[in-house]
Amino acid sequence: MQQQSNMVHLPQTFLSYPLYIGVEVALGVLTFNKFSGMYGVLALFTGHPLDFVQWTFYIWSIFCLVVFISGIRQVYKPNILLMSTVTFVFSVDTIVSCIYCLWFTAVWFSQEGSTDVTDLKSAGTALGPAHEGTTSTISTKVDTSKSASSGYEFFLIILLTLVPLAVRFYFNFIIIAFQQQLLRSGKFTFDQNDIEVNLHNRNILFKWRYKFEKWCFYLCKRYL
Repeated sequence: MQQQSNMVHLPQTFLSYPLYIGVEVALGVLTFNKFSGMYGVLALFTGHPLDFVQWTFYIWSIFCLVVFISGIRQVYKPNILLMSTVTFVFSVDTIVSCIYCLWFTAVWFSQEGSTDVTDLKSAGTALGPAHEGTTSTISTKVDTSKSASSGYEFFLIILLTLVPLAVRFYFNFIIIAFQQQLLRSGKFTFDQNDIEVNLHNRNILFKWRYKFEKWCFYLCKRYL
């Protein structure tokens, strides 16, 4: 009875479709989004400078990209260890994206009405070189155009901030619910002894990957 009551707090379907459809859609959207990380690293070949924050953002995006692509391939035949990793990484990325989005919005409002958009442009470069010019252009238009009222601007920015975040949290709940079903079904498990025996013939990178996946599995099992 306690397990059933816990499931009430999470979605049972994705817009009346099975949860695995929602997981596939969520990972597909985030995979497309995380390609910006690869684009940012490629900017090095054009001579575009990157600071520490940008490096961290792009490296994290590439890491998420690898995890999400691996997760998409396992949706219909899920691997419990890999899906646990996907659930953990997706949840952390949701929190990071939320913090960054709120920070960028705060910077935008702090610079509103100023003719000097240098600081705002620097803040916007974390999105990538392709967005740097766009941020400066938008800021200039906001500063020079008097047609839109401040109330309309406030409503538009809040709307464009909250709607993607709401969708992102909904996708996160879908993935958590899917992982919870995998854990409670009893059909998806792994033989720890067999895997650890095979680790002797694997490289150090594979061993670290297995340890991380196993840690994510026990974390999900504990709280879900």
